[in-house]
This record gives sequence, structure tokens and C-alpha cells, in this order.
Amino acid sequence: MGQTQIDSLAALDSDLNALRDMKADLLRDLDEINAKIHEAEIKRAPIHNDLVPISKLPSEIFSDILLTCQNDQYRTHLYASQVCTRWRCLVQNTPRLWAEIRIHLLPKKSTASLQKFETYLNRSGPTCPYTLSLFVDNKKLDFSPFLGLLTAHISRCNVLEVWVLEHAKASLQLREHFESLHAPQLERLDLNVDYVQDASYVKGWSTTPSIFKAGVPSLRSLRLSGYAGALLPPVSSDITTLHLDGRCIENPSALTFRQMLSAMPSLVNLSLQGLKVDRVSDTVLELPRLRSLRYRPANRLASPDIHCLGALPLKQLDTLVLCEASDLRLFEFPNVKSLVLWDCEFGVAQVGHVMLAFPALENLSLHSSSLIYMALGIDGKPIWWPKLKTLCIRDLVPSEVSMLLRMVKHRKSVNYPLELVTMDQGSRRRAQREKVHVELASLVDLRWASDVPEPWPDEATAAGHDGFWYGDLI
Repeated sequence: MGQTQIDSLAALDSDLNALRDMKADLLRDLDEINAKIHEAEIKRAPIHNDLVPISKLPSEIFSDILLTCQNDQYRTHLYASQVCTRWRCLVQNTPRLWAEIRIHLLPKKSTASLQKFETYLNRSGPTCPYTLSLFVDNKKLDFSPFLGLLTAHISRCNVLEVWVLEHAKASLQLREHFESLHAPQLERLDLNVDYVQDASYVKGWSTTPSIFKAGVPSLRSLRLSGYAGALLPPVSSDITTLHLDGRCIENPSALTFRQMLSAMPSLVNLSLQGLKVDRVSDTVLELPRLRSLRYRPANRLASPDIHCLGALPLKQLDTLVLCEASDLRLFEFPNVKSLVLWDCEFGVAQVGHVMLAFPALENLSLHSSSLIYMALGIDGKPIWWPKLKTLCIRDLVPSEVSMLLRMVKHRKSVNYPLELVTMDQGSRRRAQREKVHVELASLVDLRWASDVPEPWPDEATAAGHDGFWYGDLI
């Protein structure tokens, strides 16, 4: 390499170093400018935010707007807290925005969930009532720290829903933590402990309460499912909704069953699942307000327990839900206007009684009930269920499609037409495959139905997990 090239290389290196130094100076200047811009933006933001129209709203009104939005979107308070400092302060200081607590315990996330639970309790406190939905999906987790934190704040709890999957000690842990509590504001209690092999649990109803022995004076709704079926709190005359699951408990005596229901004269909605009662007298219980009944026998397609249903004032019901029942015995329901038959396989001999048992029926929901479609579509007289106006269909099978069309046509031809038919997605697809969907739509108002059962009772807005529709535990 010649001297000229060496001198040129040295000059270029010198120029590059000078340029690099200049770049570094410019980058430092840029960082300083960016820092000043950021500082100015921070100072400007609250001034600008104060000038926008929404900032003119009083804090109370703005909080009410967020609460209204949260009814449709549970995470509204979290999104709003990220908008600006004013919104974050407002959200953190509005207890009702933190009063709906949902905890889903998964493996390896228990620490974060416990911190979340504590944060929500602190921000919703110290006097605001709160609701808690605790879903435990971790069979090895000791969730007693959550129960301990709950018991420390139980005086504010308004709604408590606990659902535990495959946890062998869950039932006993719930009893241990809830046994002596006093919950003055608790209005709804839902406890479900799912089946798991070799579980420890309370196996029978006691003559004294198992949980909340110090009292739950505001309790209105009580649901006990699975291994929690025997965890009875004190019952009172104010309870209007009751769900009892007898699949995992010893058959209660007739006296215990009658005493329990007699203590709830305000009962409007009663749900019985897998419950068998020892022989009772022919005397019908006095439950003057009872209007809605759900019933599912102990085993799939078993006969209804005559001693259980026979004790109830069936003739005053206006709503009935039957799940996996095979017959109605000789029970009659003269005032039932709304009937749900979910996976009920009535034999030919029983269908006639079903037709006769519901003379006032107006609304019918069917899930796999071929013979019902057939019976309603038979020509001639009498016209079964002449007051029937609405029909909800789920899980329509191919063999039922033609029977459904025949039934709709027949009722229209004899001037007893249906006014509304709703179908879930699968049923619509089957009707379309069988090329009867268009014809059905021309005969009756045809609309969508949800793929899952409606909440029970009808007015329930957040029914949560409902073990009634699930399969047998064992």
C-alpha cells in the first residue's frame, strides 16, 4: 500500500470519528429534546383533559357512567384506569367498580390471584357490598388462604358463588371456614363441589346448620350442588329460590325434607336434583308462593321420586322444568304455562298422560323429544295444548325435522297456530339440510335460540355455573 493511500485512510478515519462525535452530540441533544417534549406533554395532558367536555361532568355522574358500562363489560374499570391520571384516580376511589370480584384459580397462578383478590377487597371497602365468584380449577391447590381472606370480609359479601373441580378436600375446607360465620348481607349463596374419587365430604343433612351457624338473615337464594349438597346454612322464611342436589348425600328422611321446606314459606323457585326422600305422608306441603319447579331424577331417565314430588303443591305451579325424566307417573300440572322437557324420553304409554297433564300450556321448550312432536301433529281431535303459542327447539335430530314441520302445519290448519318458534344453531342447520327451513319460516315467526338452557329462575341475570344441567357425578 502506498503512502498516499495510507494518508487518505487516516484522513477518512479522522473524518468518521468527527462525524461519530457529532452524531453522539446530536443524539444527546435529541434525548434532551424528547425529554423536554415528554415533560411538556405531561404538563399539557391534564390541562387539555380538563377542557374536554367529559371532564366537565361531576365525578359522581362519571362514576355512574362507568358503572353502567361495567354491566356490559366486566373489565371497564381496568380499561378506564389506563386513560389518564384523573380517570385512574376516579376508578381507584369508586368502590362499586371493584365490588364484582371474579377469581379463577388455575395451576401456577394462585399467588397473583390472591393479590388480585386482596386488591379488589381493599378498593371496594370498607362498607361497599361485593359479590364474589370463585372458580377453583386446581386439584392440588390449598385454597384456604382465599377462604381465610373471604371470611375476614364476609360481613360485606352480598353474593357468594364457589365452584370447585376435582378437589378431594374442598367440601371439608368450605365447612371449616364457613361453619361459624355470620354473614349479615349475604343474599345469594351458590356452592358446588364436583366429583372426585376418594373425596372427603359431609354425607347427610343435619338437624342443625353446617355452615354460617351465626346466621345469614338476608339470604334469599340458596344453591347447593355436588359434594356441597349437605352444607346447609340456616334456612329462613325469606328464601325465595332453592336448589338442592341429592346425588352425593344420604337419602333425607321425610321429616327432615318436610321441615326444611316448611321453614321456607316464601319459596317461589324450587330445584331438586337427584334427591330421593323416604316415604312421606299424603299431606301436601303448604308453600303458597311456589310457582316454579325444576326436577331431575337421581339416575338418567329414571322415574320421578313419588315421595319427593308428591309432597309438593304441583297444582299451583306455572313453570316446570324436567330433565332426563322418563315418565310423570300420574302427576298433573293444571296451571303450568311454561314447560321445559330436556332430554326426556317418554314412552308411548306416557305421552298421552303428558298431553293431558298440561291443559294450560302456552310455552314449550324441547330437547330431544320425538314423540312430543308426533303427538302434537296428529290429525283429529282433541287439539292437544290448544293454548300453546311459543316453541323453543334445541338439538333437533334429522328424524324429528319432518315431524316438526307436520306439527306446525297441522296447528295452523286447525286454527291453533304457533306464534313463535326459536331454534338453536344446530337445529337450524338440520332444518336447512332437510330443506324445510324456508317453509317453516313461511308458516311461523322463526328466530334464534341460545345453544344453552336459559338461566333459572327466569329473572336470573347472572346465574353463574349451574350444575343442574351437567351429567351424573359418578
